[in-house]
Amino acid sequence: MTHDELSKNHPGGFDDTKSFEKDGRMYRATDDPSDGYNALEHYISKLNPHCSAFFQFPKRKWSPSDSVWHENWPLGVNKLGVMMREISEEAELSSIYTNHCVRATAIALWSDAGLENRHIMAVSGHRNEQSLNSYTSRPSSTQLRQSSDILTRSLVSSNASLQIDFNDSQPAQVFSHVTSTSQNTSMYHRSSFDNIFSSCSIGTVNLTVNPPREVDKD
Repeated sequence: MTHDELSKNHPGGFDDTKSFEKDGRMYRATDDPSDGYNALEHYISKLNPHCSAFFQFPKRKWSPSDSVWHENWPLGVNKLGVMMREISEEAELSSIYTNHCVRATAIALWSDAGLENRHIMAVSGHRNEQSLNSYTSRPSSTQLRQSSDILTRSLVSSNASLQIDFNDSQPAQVFSHVTSTSQNTSMYHRSSFDNIFSSCSIGTVNLTVNPPREVDKD
């Protein structure tokens, strides 16, 4: 199924150029009724054969066993414009979704899965590759989780240990030569920092620890 739709950027008319014909396809993945292909097939089977519109006005009274669920006239443009919002409100979803959310979500999922931009454009109908940036600029939940895991693995390794000793009178040993001006020092094992500074070259480090001042109780 292909079509040439009107949009804000391409409203039609003599001065408008025809958009690229979309090459989107849908395949049956499972036998689950909620599968996209099965749901679309079921929806089409319930359309009124006397109306050529894809979105038709639903009947006021209908039964799941009826062969036709829709009237012989199309759904109005105003109703289509708020359809996703009304569905979100009626279903009491955590967020209010719009029609554009469906398009944006699909493009973001394709991009996160590694599809090339030219393949995405063939389905979405975009002409300019830069237009896809607005859909993919924000990282997905999976990418945010991966970013967090990378930092966690760098900070906490299986052989890393951290030991703090405030009663040790010896200077703290960190990487190289360290000078301490206080008896309150800390001992940090080097393995705790190997993963963090694996790409750095660090020489002599001077560490100064100032003990807390004693407060007179008089």
